Amino acid sequence: MIFERKQIAIVFTVIVIGVSFIVLGYYPLNKMLNKSKERKIQYDSFREQTYLNAMAMPDLARKITDLKSRIGAYNSKIPASRDFAKFWDELTKVMNRCELTDRLIQPLGEVNGDTINSIPLNIKCCGKFSQLYEFLLETEKMGRILRFEEIRIDKKGSDDLLTFYAKAVIYYQNKTVSVMDGQ
Repeated sequence: MIFERKQIAIVFTVIVIGVSFIVLGYYPLNKMLNKSKERKIQYDSFREQTYLNAMAMPDLARKITDLKSRIGAYNSKIPASRDFAKFWDELTKVMNRCELTDRLIQPLGEVNGDTINSIPLNIKCCGKFSQLYEFLLETEKMGRILRFEEIRIDKKGSDDLLTFYAKAVIYYQNKTVSVMDGQ
């Protein structure tokens, strides 16, 4: 029976050592291995996304350059000062070139914004349809942005003359903040 007790003790010791190895060694190592695999998957995903972003950089740089050139052209059409008289003169010259009659350019005060101020206008003139169309095309080419918010064209009398009514807005930069600074 002594021999059996030794065998039982040895078997029990082997079982305890095996369970201890599993509980104290294998299980924590297996858990760390699984966490490492998850981190590797996350790292691979991040690395792949970084690679795709890096491949898109030249296209993005081209888009940024294109947008900067557009913004520069846009900002150049918003003067730093009110300079309404110069605009009025330029618009009158456009109306003269288009041979429009009964001209009226009426400012309606000023609207102050955070970065850009504006001056709403009422515009009225008369002419043939082709002259009015040419006037609209010419205003697009002006050195200052003129945005038409409302346009109405009425027939004047029995001839082919039309009366053009418009509500428009011109802009200029707020003196305290410059649009060029991107603020």
